[in-house]
Amino acid sequence: MNVIKLKSIMKIHSIQHFENMQMMCRYFEEKSKYDDLYVIEYETSKVINSIIENEEDNSVGIEKILDFLSIVENSNHAGGSHWHDYEIHVLATLNLNRLSGNKTI
Repeated sequence: MNVIKLKSIMKIHSIQHFENMQMMCRYFEEKSKYDDLYVIEYETSKVINSIIENEEDNSVGIEKILDFLSIVENSNHAGGSHWHDYEIHVLATLNLNRLSGNKTI
């Protein structure tokens, strides 16, 4: 007997919400040209945005995103208000796509 697992595409709050995340990524990119502390924020936001756009499996996407956020938090990075705003946007997206009840985000 073959079991078929259906995948679900990650949800976003709104197009504007995701466009804001993309705008913040561009901000990190610009800042990274002059300040190395922004490089990890740029690279991470670029990857996270790509995961949200392209990951077909919510569970996998959530785990990947949480791993990337953890890497940034354990690294030397700018950590300014723009990064915190980006994190809030990401966490809101993760909350919308949360795993089963045994996983708290």
